[in-house]
This record gives sequence, structure tokens and C-alpha cells, in this order.
Amino acid sequence: MSSKATKPNPENNAKKLAVSKPFLLAVITVIIILCCKTTNSPDASADDPALSAPVPLTAASKEGKWGFVDTEGLWIISPVYEDVRPFEDNRMAAVKKDGRWGFVDENGTEAISPAYQEALSFSHSLAAVSQNGRWGFINEAGMNVIPAIYEYAGSFSQCGLAMVKQNGQFGFVDTTGAMRIPTQFESAFAFDEAGYAAVSIGGLWGFIDETGTFLAEPQYSAVGPCFRHNMAAVKTESGWGYIDSTGNTVIDPQFEFAGDFSPEGIARVMVAGQYGYINTSGQFITDTRFQNGRDFSGGLALVFVQKQQALLKTDGTFAAEAGSNIYPGSLSNAP
Repeated sequence: MSSKATKPNPENNAKKLAVSKPFLLAVITVIIILCCKTTNSPDASADDPALSAPVPLTAASKEGKWGFVDTEGLWIISPVYEDVRPFEDNRMAAVKKDGRWGFVDENGTEAISPAYQEALSFSHSLAAVSQNGRWGFINEAGMNVIPAIYEYAGSFSQCGLAMVKQNGQFGFVDTTGAMRIPTQFESAFAFDEAGYAAVSIGGLWGFIDETGTFLAEPQYSAVGPCFRHNMAAVKTESGWGYIDSTGNTVIDPQFEFAGDFSPEGIARVMVAGQYGYINTSGQFITDTRFQNGRDFSGGLALVFVQKQQALLKTDGTFAAEAGSNIYPGSLSNAP
């Protein structure tokens, strides 16, 4: 059963908590850290679970160079790289130096020499890398385990499948390199945590499961890349709405834009050129009055009201509001 989004009474959102800019920036820093990948401490002892707890390392830049800092902002890996990727479970991060990609461990020690045109993070102990314009996969020792024969390759998803492009079409291989879903799609997204992938045929998008079976036939002009809370954003002639994993419409197409649901069960949508946020029932937790915004993370979302930044809570009230200085981080998830 589908639903229309309902708006709250604007008076319920009238109260705002004014705070200092330093406080707001500190809270934003916490949000960034919560979004980052974590890695184990290099001094962790396998005999002491407390010592082996993850220690967050987040990418940071200084004077145009990238490195990694801890939660206190201390440089753990000096900013000497042109670009970096997040640390993954195997404690290695892809880094770019002198125009080539390699990998370092959490101490900054070179684990795999910079030799690749492109490199993605490790997943399932394999990393997609590009050499001479072709993509393949290496293991943690830097050995080629899946030949570099593809025009593009993505990281392995939780289900153990990676997207590859060959002869202009996309398919999916497993960790042995076997083609599990033949190359047949014009475009594709990686499999999400629920085990579904968005793919396009004939200019229209649908969703497949891990066997390649369509759960929603190609019929949408655009889609969100993943299912969250058993819902995915889709675009029809009537606008953006949401379907469930059986392909049924659960929130009617009505928005100019609709984002993925966050872990908190809140999605960013656009109506009449302004952004607002809805819950999984399609009800607005805010009215649509934001010029821009980010998705929720750690219970907060960065939003812009009349060119001023603020922090929005999941109940639609403000945790903090600041002056006119725009947050220096890019709104990378804006459409």
C-alpha cells in the first residue's frame, strides 16, 4: 500500500537552539568521524579485546596533501599523498603518490608499492586496480589473482560479488573471478547490504538479486543505488518515490528528488526546489525549507537555511544553528 507524504505543523519546528560556531564545528567533526572507516590499533593485543578495539583513522588534508588523523585530530600518517581511500578491515588504505596508487598500513608503512593508475579499497581481501587501462584484482600481498581484462571493476560487495565492465556492458564476478552474472547491462551499481543491485537495460533501471533475477523489472528513469529499510528510491514520470524489495510502490512518486534512507530511517527529499526530510512512512519530519542538506549520520544532518548552516535532529528540531560561514566540506551527496 503506497502513501502520500504528509507535512508537519511548521510551528512545531519553530524552536531553535543558538550555539557558538566552535560548538557547531566540533559536532560536525564528530559526524565526519562517525562516517569514516575504522582500523585496529597497530599495538593491539589479540589476548585483550579492549586493546584490539577499532581506532578510527580518518582522511584529512593539509596544504593540498592527504594523510590520516585520529579522533583527536593528531596526524597518524603524515599528509604526503595526492589522494587517499578509507582504511578497510585488513588495515590497509589505498594512497596516491607521484601519480600512482599503492597501499599503506595503519602505521603509514608501504604495504604495496605505488604502481597502479587507479586503485580501490580492499574488500574480501581483494582490491580492484587498474594498469595500462585495464582493471583486475590483487590480493593483500600485491599479487594479481583476477587478470586485468576489464574496462572497469568495482570493489566486492558484502555478498562477494563485484561489478565489472567488459565489451561495453556490465556484469558481476565472484572472488574467484568466475562470471556469476553475465555482462548484459548498460550500467550498474554495486550490490547493497541487502543483496540487491540496480542495473539498467534499454535506458531504464530495475533491481536484481544475487542470482541475477529481477525483483523490479527495468522501468524507472533513475533509481537510488541501494535498498535501506527495505526501500529504494525510484523515479517515474510522476517524480521520485519509493518501492520495496518486491517491487511494490510504498511511497507514491511525488518528489523532485529523493535520497536513500539513512540508518535512522530518514530520507532527504525535494519539493518545489526546497529540501525536507521524511520517515519510512512517508511523513515529513520537517517542512521543505532547506536550500541544501546532507543525509543523516549519527542522528544529525547538516542543513542550510537562508545560506546559514544548522544541525538537524531526527525529531525535526535543531541541535545547533550557526552563522553565515559555510561549512568547508562539500555537499557530495547533493543531486
